[in-house]
Amino acid sequence: MFNKIIDFFKSQDWLYTIIENKTIVILGISGKNGKFQCIADIREDEKRFVFYSICNANVPKEKQSLMSEFLTRINQGKFIGNFEMNFDNGEVRYKTSLFYDDYKLSSNTIQSMIITNIAMMDNSLTAIMQLIYNDILPIQALNLVEKNDKYSQDE
Repeated sequence: MFNKIIDFFKSQDWLYTIIENKTIVILGISGKNGKFQCIADIREDEKRFVFYSICNANVPKEKQSLMSEFLTRINQGKFIGNFEMNFDNGEVRYKTSLFYDDYKLSSNTIQSMIITNIAMMDNSLTAIMQLIYNDILPIQALNLVEKNDKYSQDE
């Protein structure tokens, strides 16, 4: 599985760093709405692949309840992945994961999982930043995501 992930990154011409003695790969992404970091964690012993896109700004304590409401709203109805927030340090990330014990993952499945993850973070990044740095409500942030998604579909 690790080699399949690396092959996908190479096919995209993405720069990445492999964590020494681990099956963890880190890469930076420059999306339409900003930059963020991604982590591919291949847990061969568990037959599990987890991919994270991590927002480059942490949510201050006083904004965490607003962010929590926003993330709950945006997660509703998601089939692939979800947003999560660490209440200790305010980190926001999007996670996609799957188990691959009973079947071999195709390159298309891997690509779909990673691209969906990156697109979700990039599409939501403006709203997340607005919640962190400005005084908007979670429903307003959700409207920003929906508006951004509408424009990205029109392209």
